[in-house]
Amino acid sequence: MNIFTYNNAWLKYRVLNKIQTDHKGLFVSKVQIFKNTFRNLFTHKNCWILVLLSVIVCFAIAPFVQVSFFNFLTLNFDSAKIIVDQRASNIATIISISLVVVGFLINNLAVKSPITYKLLFKRSLLYFTIYLTLSTIGCFIMASLLRDTLGEFAFTRIVITGCYLALAILFLIGYLFRKIIHFTNEKMIAGMLKEELLAEGQRKMKAILIKQYSGKLYPTLFKNFATQEFQITLENLLGSNIEFTEVDDVETVEIRILKDVNILVLQFYLWLKSKSTKDIFFTRLVLDEHIEKGKEIIWSNEKPNNKFYKWLLRNSVLTAKVTNAIDTDMYRKEFDQKIIRLAEESKYQNLEITLEAYIELYDLQITNQ
Repeated sequence: MNIFTYNNAWLKYRVLNKIQTDHKGLFVSKVQIFKNTFRNLFTHKNCWILVLLSVIVCFAIAPFVQVSFFNFLTLNFDSAKIIVDQRASNIATIISISLVVVGFLINNLAVKSPITYKLLFKRSLLYFTIYLTLSTIGCFIMASLLRDTLGEFAFTRIVITGCYLALAILFLIGYLFRKIIHFTNEKMIAGMLKEELLAEGQRKMKAILIKQYSGKLYPTLFKNFATQEFQITLENLLGSNIEFTEVDDVETVEIRILKDVNILVLQFYLWLKSKSTKDIFFTRLVLDEHIEKGKEIIWSNEKPNNKFYKWLLRNSVLTAKVTNAIDTDMYRKEFDQKIIRLAEESKYQNLEITLEAYIELYDLQITNQ
């Protein structure tokens, strides 16, 4: 959710609060939310620019921002000049050896499949570790070149910051080895795939409930005003001014995805509109469903919306472009294929973990329907 829409003025915020009250099992702890957010930002192969910018910012602000927690490490200018070259060389050597070991371990995975490799890169922080290492080495090299330009204090603070990043890299390499070793155990891979399957099921159930709850909650926003939901009936069609145009004259309607609705703006519109007209109609909106761009969601046949009212309605909804559908059943398909494969190979004893995962997924769906 966008940070600017994370308040009670928006429909999705209220819907998620309602879902969290009724279906607590679909939500994870704040710590897990932070971990998931970090993984989404820094574990894919295209995160290099974000990592690089983060490292550059750390080095750039080092001379200006001092944190007392990190001040236990002090260096003089002469020591910093020696360390800057040594640390860059040390990190390069460590990462090169580490990548050789990582390559060997990856070639000996217990289960080799595209989804296993994807899970490996996600859980081990491999991309993040490599990009952080290369970015730190690059900044160390730039600091070494600019040692006489930066000034003693700024140069020393930058070297100290680089040393802290070097320690973080060592920790990440250890974490990387530990996670990759787990992938040499077939049962541990099965357990991680099970966790991803259940997390995928939670996301799907949450998406279904967002549509259901938003469709029910949206009409209640108009209960304090003289409004009625517009239904496509013969009476409404006959009562409307219908104009028939040639096909070539019909403008192309852009279809978008409804992401959120500003409740306060809509209620302000209704308050203004109710002063000048009695019968106000509205169409039911459902989050994450298709909506026509520019379509009037509230109107009155007695007094059409003027430019100001249309501007209010346009700014009361947040929409997004319709993009290619994301595969939300990736892990479910993997489990389906695994069952078929094990059945064809008559390895029924290996179905236990897979079937347990399906039972937990079924319980999740039944509990939250």
